[in-house]
Amino acid sequence: MNKKIQSADHLLLVERDAHSQWYGKTFRLDFSDIRSERLRGQVKHYIWKNYRAGDKTPATLRQEVSQLKYYETWLWERKIDALEHIRREDAEGFLTFLHTCSSKRTGGTLRLVTQKHIYDTVRGIYRWYAAGNDAFAEAAELFPRDVYQRINRSIRTGRLSREKKERFLQAIEQADNPCLRYGGTILAATGISPSDLLGLETDCLTRDENGVRMRYYYHRGRTYRTVPVSPGCASAVEHLREQTEGLRRLAREETGRHLFLHYSKWEQVIVPDADLFRYWLRQLLACGEEKERMTLTQLRYARVKEMLMLEVPALVVSEVTGAAWAAYAGWDADVTGRPASPGTMPGQVQMPAEGRCGV
Repeated sequence: MNKKIQSADHLLLVERDAHSQWYGKTFRLDFSDIRSERLRGQVKHYIWKNYRAGDKTPATLRQEVSQLKYYETWLWERKIDALEHIRREDAEGFLTFLHTCSSKRTGGTLRLVTQKHIYDTVRGIYRWYAAGNDAFAEAAELFPRDVYQRINRSIRTGRLSREKKERFLQAIEQADNPCLRYGGTILAATGISPSDLLGLETDCLTRDENGVRMRYYYHRGRTYRTVPVSPGCASAVEHLREQTEGLRRLAREETGRHLFLHYSKWEQVIVPDADLFRYWLRQLLACGEEKERMTLTQLRYARVKEMLMLEVPALVVSEVTGAAWAAYAGWDADVTGRPASPGTMPGQVQMPAEGRCGV
């Protein structure tokens, strides 16, 4: 990291991944709230190296800077000016601090899932430094992996009942917006993330003697993956491609290759991002009879849970949907009530034919 970057209070990071929903966007990261000069340099070094290496996206790094500011507040109160100077009693006290901390955005108490994300970010930066510097090894051990494990399990697996899912899908099927109507069907059938869903391309379907498979770009791993789909899901993809064909002729070449297209209020054809997709969903549910709040993430994890209940090995579910948590040891038992499946590698076991990705 050069001296100019090292001395700056802000960094401007540009998303250069052509598959990203944020392609071409510039993210401004503010380090001025980190009062310790040494700690500020450590955080900035971590951010810059991960950005240059392409290990993390600018959107993720901006979120991590925001989360690390909670940790900075806690370190400053204890007069700790560097990451490696933390002690065991300090690490234990950080959990208590998170339980009593207020959100800088809403002013309310931090939700448990937000506490987990902050803790994971702090743990991640220690593990990153410890990989190349033995001085951080002892400090990294003070942040074990499974502190919020039970919280994570209840959030991931207990979200959407079958009856609620049916009501959810019925509401989506009534949407006038084709992206929302067919997109909800595809997401419920495959279990991929909303961001990966919106990155689908027009040629994402392939057919062979084993059925229909859908290729999608896994943004977290920055690689393509495939998932077997039912005829109903394939039909939703084809209908959406037909209904957006007119917009495709108006779009730029790099935009037109995408399956999901929307004519924006700026009179441009765009690929909708996950925030816009969620806004459409909130507007739809607000006009309907369903008063209980439902989210795309609920729909996704309901599908992942169904796959595990069909006795699809957890590693296979994780591979085809991008839901990394499904591959953790013990998840199988939590969701299905049976012992965790052995470590079957993706590709060794076929998805169940009946309802394997249908809705």
